[in-house]
Amino acid sequence: MAMKNLYDSGLRRAQVHRVGDITEIVFDGAGAVVATTLDFKTVQRWAMSRLPSGNEVRDRGTIIARLETCVVRRGTSIAGTQGSNKPLLKLVQAMQKAGLNLSEWSVPPAVQAELAGDDPNDDKDEEAVQVEQPGDDAAAYTPPEPNPQRQRTLARKRRERKAMDALLKRLK
Repeated sequence: MAMKNLYDSGLRRAQVHRVGDITEIVFDGAGAVVATTLDFKTVQRWAMSRLPSGNEVRDRGTIIARLETCVVRRGTSIAGTQGSNKPLLKLVQAMQKAGLNLSEWSVPPAVQAELAGDDPNDDKDEEAVQVEQPGDDAAAYTPPEPNPQRQRTLARKRRERKAMDALLKRLK
């Protein structure tokens, strides 16, 4: 059955739960992602106006890549936690407020330290956080090194998207 838009194709086998300021997307057998409801609605509107690629996994990845800030559940194979520390901290606080168990989610150590009220620049406090949480995979989190080729590709895609949006705006 052909999907009529990118949103339907990418989230065909997913459950979307909105809890206040956050939206949780649970993919059958592939994990879960949490984003702010505002960010998700923006991506949802964007995806509903795009044609699907015909590949459900690619469409799902395209939708998730469009989210500016998101936290993934441990073991999620389709994406990783993304966003800078300040928006991630706000998202994690909203997740706590919504009653989600943060130990199930891949929260970067710097955000965990800020959440606990520690100074992320103080190595002694960070070591204490790691000792208090034995077996925590997030303590071993190291951010990926920037890939220059990927950075150029993303910059090119942003330029193309802006040019296309400007063209569509002129056509209206």
